[in-house]
Amino acid sequence: MQRKNIIYSSTYQHNKQFLIETIESSEFVGFQKLLKAAYEVSELKVLSTAHTARTMTLTRMYGSDISLVNGDICLKGYSERYGLGLLRDERMWNQSTDIDLMRIIFLGEEIVGENFSQYREKYLKRFTDMVYDVFKVGTGEIAVVRLLCMTYNMIFTKDFDTEDFSEKYNLNNKAVSDRVNILANESETYHGCRGVRVTVQRQDICEIWCEGIIKAAHKAQTNDVNVTLQILLSMVTFPKEVSMFVETFEKLVQSYGIQDLVRGVSIMIETSGSFHVLEYILDVKGTNIELNGALFGGNDFTAACLNMNRADSAKSIIPEYVKLNIMPSSPFQIINEQIVGKSIVQGLRRTKLLKLSNGREYLMGLGGEIAGSWQSVKWLSKHAAPHGLNYVSTPPDRILFSLFASAQSVLQALYSDIS
Repeated sequence: MQRKNIIYSSTYQHNKQFLIETIESSEFVGFQKLLKAAYEVSELKVLSTAHTARTMTLTRMYGSDISLVNGDICLKGYSERYGLGLLRDERMWNQSTDIDLMRIIFLGEEIVGENFSQYREKYLKRFTDMVYDVFKVGTGEIAVVRLLCMTYNMIFTKDFDTEDFSEKYNLNNKAVSDRVNILANESETYHGCRGVRVTVQRQDICEIWCEGIIKAAHKAQTNDVNVTLQILLSMVTFPKEVSMFVETFEKLVQSYGIQDLVRGVSIMIETSGSFHVLEYILDVKGTNIELNGALFGGNDFTAACLNMNRADSAKSIIPEYVKLNIMPSSPFQIINEQIVGKSIVQGLRRTKLLKLSNGREYLMGLGGEIAGSWQSVKWLSKHAAPHGLNYVSTPPDRILFSLFASAQSVLQALYSDIS
């Protein structure tokens, strides 16, 4: 694949002198040494929650050594320093034409009619291109890609005009309206029909989603970009949901011949059900693809543990509970050690015991706001990493906070032991 060097761009040339002066400064040199040391001592990998080429590029930069070579700036990347910890498919669909394509796919062939196959191909191409746009930058040691996790009432919002949509795409308005009323009639967004709950009911959506990810990874491989895929399933509650997905995914992987690009499948631990039957879910295995990872959903797992709606509790419960010293802070911003932290450690211990029986190497992570919280990451580094937590995933602008927090936790423990 032909790559353009940044030093030939007009932006680089315009800012070259400023960049050189910055890189040569004692502050920047010291920062680079500090960053290198943090990567070396941190107990946790700090991966990126990203869904655009820009955010993935920023992630790569944080994992690079920046220096001057022959008068120009050189970025030396280290793939072991960074990775794509969470690609949230739903964050990509923000253009009106793209969202319309998604709506047509969710309405299904029965409503759309003979043109459905054409729309399916358009959706598949658009989805493949969007995912590849992230992959082509390079995803480091892992690319954790989450199954579409958008509820029906977010796809067909309250202000969705079925009449206008039907006229625009030459569809029967009554058929569209009736279908939307069935799909989008949920009152609880967070506990709604999303993620794996959709794919077990809609095999066609499961297949098109899998195919888009596979084609994007295959295109990256063709263009000499290494991608190690870890598929992430959201809203899992039952082992059967997972085994159904693995069966579909595995068939498509084999048909495209990309088995060497797939590390395995992970689940989101965000429902109480997935936590209670964790061993049964993580023991699921296809012919060649197996369950070998999990990501604790910082927000949804906290909500499940505390039985609190994140949006409502921020106004009606948390402020008073903090005042009364029942909770030290909002559990959606800083990890609740007493219940949520304890549950995470229990889940990690159970996973380590399962590993003894099935021999799998589990990739265990945590996402959400608390993955970018200094206090939370320090706690996780000290209490969860020793039991098998491998990484946290946070947006690029929080990567350094989490990395330095993890390194600080290790150094403080070391200093404490020495003293």
